[in-house]
Amino acid sequence: MKVSGLTVVGCGALNWDCLYRVGQLVTDGESVVEESFEAPGGSAANTVYALSHWGVRAGFIGAVGDDAEGRQIIADFERVGVDTQRLRVVKGQRTGRVIGLVDSKGRRSLYVQPGANLALRLTEDDVAYAAKVALVHLSSLVGDEAFESQKEFALNLPKGVTLSVAPGMLYARRGLKALSPLLRRATVLFLTREELALLTGTENLEAAAQQLWGLGVDILVVTLGEQGSWVGSKGKGRFSPSVQAQCRGHDRGRRCLCGRFFCGAF
Repeated sequence: MKVSGLTVVGCGALNWDCLYRVGQLVTDGESVVEESFEAPGGSAANTVYALSHWGVRAGFIGAVGDDAEGRQIIADFERVGVDTQRLRVVKGQRTGRVIGLVDSKGRRSLYVQPGANLALRLTEDDVAYAAKVALVHLSSLVGDEAFESQKEFALNLPKGVTLSVAPGMLYARRGLKALSPLLRRATVLFLTREELALLTGTENLEAAAQQLWGLGVDILVVTLGEQGSWVGSKGKGRFSPSVQAQCRGHDRGRRCLCGRFFCGAF
């Protein structure tokens, strides 16, 4: 298995994002679609794509369907140099899909069709592939079996491999007890403020951070939307201003590399 030169490996859902900017998010009502956009997506996938675009040697472990969207995701990775040897193409399955609604204030409503992601089971070969890099970055998968497989994969990584985790709302809903083995292994944890409160049971940022530091998480990053982010380590944290105005540029055919669904570059 050739992985010479890789620095980062990502693992998580591979989705085809169908994104719509709307005037407002509604319940039992109507709203106008002002703009639409389709592109490859997935939290860890977007991270690995951006890193590779900026010159970091990266690979990805995941699953797509045997359809046009799956082929486009693979081609999109390969175009920026992402190693795709550990991607599975699941016969007879559609690639995962996310329907996303984004309003004028940047609030989101996401609906996931996991598709081929449900079939992903991580193996000893995946561990061996990731064991030779400096950092592994995980994001969530749908389904109990996929979650347990990913958790076992993380726990079998050598101690010398740094693990970062972006659990998202899907894993945050599982609660602190279910995620504890994964969090104890993680060096860096990325959460939104809503995910942090859901996971820890408190909206007090400092109190929630203390819980996670107590589990062994070293660095906690909490995103706060337009307010920027909060970064803490070893009992101390600080706020960082928003960097949305410093977008590093849009790579057409995919969401903006600044990470937002829609920005001034789109």
